[in-house]
Amino acid sequence: MDKQQAVAIVIPALNPGPLLLDQLRQLQQGGLTAIVVVDDGSAEAAQPVFTRAHGMGVTVLHHAVNLGKGAALKTGFAHCLRSWPKLIGCVTADADGQHTVRDILRMAAALRGCPGALWLGVRNFSAPNVPLRSRWGNCLSAAALRLGGVKVQDSQTGLRAIPAALLPLLMRLPGSRYEYETTMLLAARRAGWPLEELEIETVYTDGNRGSHFHPLRDSLRVIGVLLHGISSMAVRFAASSLASAGVDLGLFALLAPRLAPCGGWRMAAVALGVRVASAGVNFVLNRTLVFGVHRAVARPAVRYALLCAGQAAASAGLTSILYAVVQWPAVGCKALVDGALFIISFFLQQRWVFRVPAVREEEANI
Repeated sequence: MDKQQAVAIVIPALNPGPLLLDQLRQLQQGGLTAIVVVDDGSAEAAQPVFTRAHGMGVTVLHHAVNLGKGAALKTGFAHCLRSWPKLIGCVTADADGQHTVRDILRMAAALRGCPGALWLGVRNFSAPNVPLRSRWGNCLSAAALRLGGVKVQDSQTGLRAIPAALLPLLMRLPGSRYEYETTMLLAARRAGWPLEELEIETVYTDGNRGSHFHPLRDSLRVIGVLLHGISSMAVRFAASSLASAGVDLGLFALLAPRLAPCGGWRMAAVALGVRVASAGVNFVLNRTLVFGVHRAVARPAVRYALLCAGQAAASAGLTSILYAVVQWPAVGCKALVDGALFIISFFLQQRWVFRVPAVREEEANI
């Protein structure tokens, strides 16, 4: 195969040991020659490893200081796109021995066979050799990702096969450390890329002491990415609702005086008509500005209509029940019910109507 059409291997490395050299040698023996190792500000003691890797024909790039795994991956991606214009994609792997050469080769083969998906090498966290800190770290990160609409078995996996067409988007994403890998999944899902999973061997060398992932600190970074995205989206959602309410009241104020002498059903028809119009405005604003969805309209529109009908029915029913039970003022009961329904509507629109992750790629920086 033409080297320009190869799958490149990108390995971010911080203070690697001789194990990395064995991995590189076996990868070359397996036919993978487009290999990029990114030295992410390693100590002087680790430099002989990089020197030997360079002598083996491996491309070695250096960060003068430690910038983080996300930054190292972006450096590697940029080099691959410049060096191999017809690149199929990149397989990312860790330098601490967690990924076997056999699994890296399998991921490269999967990407060649299906370059239209982002492939994840997933580990079995129920295996007895998995350290507790890794088990809990993955549990926290995976749970946080589910809040963002992304369900994967192994949220922390560093073994990924990424199509070349996706790399430019990923290089523009914010984040420079482990949270970048979460942002990557969210951005890929948001852009419509399917996530495929391939089970890989679960390897932990020396209790995984070589890993630089801190389960609590870095999992909190992941959760921070999602919370930041949700809060930004919620502000736009509230603004969209206020704008739609303004349309509703404005149209009604414009039309009601002209129909006041008619009264009866015509006034009710106007009220219903302006509510439908304001709902249409709200749908367009939420679809384009709040959730940033630019795909098919028909299915989200039907779901939005069903949600509006259900919300109206729930508002009437729950307000009546609350008023009968607690005997509060009717206005207070309706305000409480509608406030709760507003929050529920936000998450239903995000997860069901428009089906988007909880964060935009341009908002993921924390």
